[in-house]
Amino acid sequence: MSLGTKFAATVQLKIERDGTVKEFSIMQGSGNAVVDDSIREAGRKITKLPPPPTGEALAPIVRFELGD
Repeated sequence: MSLGTKFAATVQLKIERDGTVKEFSIMQGSGNAVVDDSIREAGRKITKLPPPPTGEALAPIVRFELGD
C-alpha cells in the first residue's frame, strides 16, 4: 500500500442469539484483492461473539476503513 492510499470495504455478519457467527460476507469490496482477502481471512476466524444484548439474532453491517 502506498502512502496516502485508503481502502474501504463493507461486510455483513449474521450473529445468532447465542453469539455464534453464522455468516461473514463482503457486501462491497475495497477494490484491492489483497485487502479483501485479508478481510475474508479475518471473517473466517470470527466464530463466536458475546450474545447480542437484545437476546435476538443480529445482522449488522460493518464498514472497514484502512489506510493512513
